[in-house]
Amino acid sequence: MKTAVVGGSSGIGKAVAERFKSHGSSVVILDIQEPQFKADDWVRTDLSDPESASEIVSKLARPFAAWINSAGLPPRDGTQRQMLAVNFLGLVAATRAAVPLLSNRGSIVNIASRAGAGWRSNARQIMALLKVPSVEKLDEFIAAEQIDPVRTYSLSKEAVIVWSMLQAKALIPSGIRINSVSPAAVSTRLLPEFESAFGSERVRATVARVGQPASQARSRTSCIISQANSRTGSMV
Repeated sequence: MKTAVVGGSSGIGKAVAERFKSHGSSVVILDIQEPQFKADDWVRTDLSDPESASEIVSKLARPFAAWINSAGLPPRDGTQRQMLAVNFLGLVAATRAAVPLLSNRGSIVNIASRAGAGWRSNARQIMALLKVPSVEKLDEFIAAEQIDPVRTYSLSKEAVIVWSMLQAKALIPSGIRINSVSPAAVSTRLLPEFESAFGSERVRATVARVGQPASQARSRTSCIISQANSRTGSMV
C-alpha cells in the first residue's frame, strides 16, 4: 500500500503518516517542511501556490491507495489570502492532480474542522469561494466578503466539507471514495493559536477533552487500512 499525506510533517498529518508506516504502508510526505521522522519520501510542496502544487503532484509515481489532505493554516492576522490558498485552493488543486494517481477503490480523506460545522448556513459565501478561479483573485473575494481571519478559517473548512460532498458522486466511476472529517480541539503546536483566535473557552467547550493526534490518526485511518487488508491480504 502506498499513501500520500499532504501536510504530514507535523500535527495530525504526522500522526496519520506514522500510523500508516506502522502498518507497513509506503508513505510519501508532501509538505513545505521536511519531516523529522522516517518517511519513504518527502516532496517539498507549497500549497499557497496551487499551480506549482498540482504540477508537483502530477509527477508522482502511481498508484496510491490513499491520499490524506492534512495541511492547513490557523487564523492569523493579515493572512486571509494565504489561509484560503493553502486550506482550500491548494487542497483542491493538489487533489484534482492526485485523482489519476489513485488506484481503483482508493481513498481521499480531507481534514476539515469543527469550525466548518456552519456550512449549511453559509452556502452563498461557500459557493462564491468555489468560483474563485485563482489565488490572484482571492484579495478581491476577501474584500467583497469583508471576512476577518477567524471567519476566513471557518470558511476554508466549510468549503472543504462542501467540495468533498460535491466530488463524491463524480468520483464514483473511478471507484474512488472521498470523505471529509472534522476534528475539534486537538493538542498540536497550533492549539494555542486557535485558542487565541477563537477564545480558549469556546475551543474547549466543544469537546469533553482535547484530542491527541495519535487518537485522531487511529480513527481516520482504520477504515482505509482495513479495506486495504481485505483487498490485498497484506500491506505492501
